[in-house]
Amino acid sequence: MTSTRSNQQNDLIVATARVSEALRELAMALSPNFGSDCYLHMVLGQVLLGDLGIQTHRVLGFASWRVGPGVGDVLSYRPSKNQLVSSKGDGVAYHAWLEFDATIIDFTTYQLRFRAKQLDAMDGQCTRAEWCPGFLLLPKAQVRHHFEVQQATRLGLAYYEACPALDEIVSIGEPPDPEGVRVARWLMEDPNRSVVGPRGRIRA
Repeated sequence: MTSTRSNQQNDLIVATARVSEALRELAMALSPNFGSDCYLHMVLGQVLLGDLGIQTHRVLGFASWRVGPGVGDVLSYRPSKNQLVSSKGDGVAYHAWLEFDATIIDFTTYQLRFRAKQLDAMDGQCTRAEWCPGFLLLPKAQVRHHFEVQQATRLGLAYYEACPALDEIVSIGEPPDPEGVRVARWLMEDPNRSVVGPRGRIRA
């Protein structure tokens, strides 16, 4: 890796960590669909990274993560074999993330443990979510096939697959909520700030 390339990667890591912290605190206080708000993280994350000089593009598709060593310790956002994408996107299991160059940026992985508990409460299973990073920067070369993630025992393997057909169905081009952008930028300016929302309080 050249020095310039290394510096760019370091800048991306620092910027992503900073944005991730702001988005996490915002979502924990204000998100009405915490645990299922990947689209919110994607659009606000794009704005905040853009403010830091990092231009990304939005991606909708399917994803899965190996979060624990057990057979069932996999979380997935992908349709069943026979599921069709409806004209309104109703009931479609999809995921949203950003891409920069050949790198996937996912700001929602801090929710994996929470999401596992949500699903376990619905189906009575017990998912060991031991892998739950604050955010994920994943080179596309390291993306695995969904079935490989399912069959693996090593934690941290991830599958991402773009599905362009979802772009119009989910209206991927719509601008983010101005109020959400304002609050996210406000948090980015000073991580010690606090805000009260329906879900609680950001930083007491």
